[in-house]
Amino acid sequence: MRCVAPALAIASVVGGDTDRDTFEAQCCDVEGHVVWVQGEVSLVRDTIGKPNYVVFLASDITRRKQREHGLEHRAAHDPLTDLPNRMPLSELLAAIIP
Repeated sequence: MRCVAPALAIASVVGGDTDRDTFEAQCCDVEGHVVWVQGEVSLVRDTIGKPNYVVFLASDITRRKQREHGLEHRAAHDPLTDLPNRMPLSELLAAIIP
């Protein structure tokens, strides 16, 4: 799987910026499919506070992201015609007319 965000989170923990970092990232699996990942990287210290090891936990949240996208689409489009409703029109007009 190719993904940059986990590497950045690990680097921030290992680099000493923080003891814990979380992320959500869009990655590609070996077949090229998009996979959304939510992860957490934590630094575990020994009894005197010296860094001992790093724990990396990741979860596939692709289904959740697909449902979120579907809800956002339904909120912004007419259910019968699938045309944009007032919300996208209002946003477009607000961007055009200051």
